[in-house]
Amino acid sequence: FESIPKEELSRIEARWLPNEADHFFAPSVFRLSDSERRWLEENAPLTVAVTNFIEPIDIFDETGAYRGLNADLLALLEDRLEVDLLPEARSQWTDVVDSVMAGEVDLALSMSITPDRAAALGFTKPYANDPIVLVASKTRPDVTGFADLGRLTTGLLDGIAFAGAIEEFARGGGTTKRFANDVEGLRALENGEIDAYATTMVMFGTQQRTTPRPGLTVVESRAHEGGALRIAVPKDRDVLLRLLQRAIDAIPQSRLRDLRRDWID
Repeated sequence: FESIPKEELSRIEARWLPNEADHFFAPSVFRLSDSERRWLEENAPLTVAVTNFIEPIDIFDETGAYRGLNADLLALLEDRLEVDLLPEARSQWTDVVDSVMAGEVDLALSMSITPDRAAALGFTKPYANDPIVLVASKTRPDVTGFADLGRLTTGLLDGIAFAGAIEEFARGGGTTKRFANDVEGLRALENGEIDAYATTMVMFGTQQRTTPRPGLTVVESRAHEGGALRIAVPKDRDVLLRLLQRAIDAIPQSRLRDLRRDWID
């Protein structure tokens, strides 16, 4: 039901319920109030922390041009907010998180909620989801999924949102090992230094395109908050958080589905 665009629901109501007072749904309309417009003008341009290593979510070509799922989302938000949103690339995931937690940028993309982050940040609803996956060597038939982690050494990206879930799976005898990036983690898995590696479907796909490791495979995938893609905003900019959520809500669901289909589905 949630996947049906509000515009379509509004059309159904208009066809069968002639009295507008009986209508529940209405086409998404986004308008800035005078105070909101003034806040945006006073704080423009807004800076956005993004990665330069998770393709096709964030892509920077050799000229520095920015494209991908997040770039298209920013363009839609710029149209509605009437303000420049300037992407600032980070080469480590911890740098994305740290920069928005410290208020060095106005917002960050591809963020999911953790207790530590929630203390300093506000979050929009997810605009996309990237399942978490467990990767193992094809020569290890004993590694079949997350339920096996209680007896394994599992690698994961330092600062990743689903670290707590992986540590919970590893309780009872398993261990975890953090890596600065997926390249190091997958190399360690390939070399037999760890038994499994937890990442997301998109991040693993990115690495397999840039540095193919044919001996590795996904043994299980799961939907998890750690794979939710949200916008995070420092709590001292609550006006901005409300504006971003309203702007996202005003984007037709069909358009968001197209973005996900074009870039990550």
